[in-house]
Amino acid sequence: MPYGPVERYIWVNYDLSNEQQAQNLDHPPPSLVASIVGVNKQTVLRWRHTGWIPWRQADRVACQLGLHPAELWDEWTTRLEPALCT
Repeated sequence: MPYGPVERYIWVNYDLSNEQQAQNLDHPPPSLVASIVGVNKQTVLRWRHTGWIPWRQADRVACQLGLHPAELWDEWTTRLEPALCT
């Protein structure tokens, strides 16, 4: 699943204004994303570099954010393998 929606969700739903202004960043810091979604910083850096989160990890990320994956990714139900939906 695309990584961008995770950063957008965190950007909008977490108060990062002071941290972002102090560091003049365009993205939430990887260490912050990692702590919010329950992974290590290297994992977030890999997702950011590739732009992609494997769907099993994407499911866990959404749960850590208190969401169903379809709330982050509209294409969630259409990208699942049909065998997984039975």
